[in-house]
Amino acid sequence: MDPLTAALTEFGPLGIFAGFLIWQHRELQRRLDTWVTDFQKRLDSMQEKSETRIAEATNRADEQEARLRDRYDSVIRDKDAALERKTEKMEKDLADIQRSVREILALQGGMTISGGKLPKFDR
Repeated sequence: MDPLTAALTEFGPLGIFAGFLIWQHRELQRRLDTWVTDFQKRLDSMQEKSETRIAEATNRADEQEARLRDRYDSVIRDKDAALERKTEKMEKDLADIQRSVREILALQGGMTISGGKLPKFDR
């Protein structure tokens, strides 16, 4: 018998009960350590999954933002092109009108309907 067991048995039932309490405490502590370790592993796993989900959500948001920006840029390019076409058409129509006015004035000898002279257009 080891000295601890011998000492506990000398105290009779209370010594044996004290030995039981010591054994129980050690077993519960070992079990608690195992639970804490497993719990910590689960927390670490949950943290990794959470970080992965956050990274995936961020990537999806970035991709969606890029698609939205591309679409916005495309719409702006289309609007700018349409405005450019309208501006060119308007300039062409204005030049045609000025040419027509010059032709009419040339036919009238540079006189307006009321008899006055018109200024010359520089275009």
